[in-house]
Amino acid sequence: VLTAVSRCGVSDRSLVRTGLVLSVVALIWHSCTIPRFTVGDRSQVKYFGIGAFLQLLGCPVVSEIGLALFSKLIPENVQGFAHGVRRFFSQLAVLLGPLWGASTLVMPLLMTLMPLGLQLLATVLFVIWYSRMLPASTNNMDMMSASENTPLLS
Repeated sequence: VLTAVSRCGVSDRSLVRTGLVLSVVALIWHSCTIPRFTVGDRSQVKYFGIGAFLQLLGCPVVSEIGLALFSKLIPENVQGFAHGVRRFFSQLAVLLGPLWGASTLVMPLLMTLMPLGLQLLATVLFVIWYSRMLPASTNNMDMMSASENTPLLS
């Protein structure tokens, strides 16, 4: 689905922006609903499902299209190092996230507000850098081949 949308001429930046908005909405939804849940009440599963659905809509867009945009923005001579650093911090988050999340199960508001705060910080940084996220090139021919509207895989 993402490939079809990106081939229709929608820019990577616009797709990432959409994914960030979906993620923020999902985290706000979870922050409003999860702290009010009671143990054993199955009627609240639908509210959790709505937030999880929104989060699962936004997550692939942000991660996959964001990775494609990152590849287009980083110069070729440092791409290996840049992707290594990005991957290191991604794996660090995968390791530390469950450890931190498990310790906040008794404080559901903190458990939902911390990811929301981090997502809002990422969104603000994205907005600040939005106009600068264009592929850098030395001449017009490179610019034509490195456009953010062109798919990574032809």
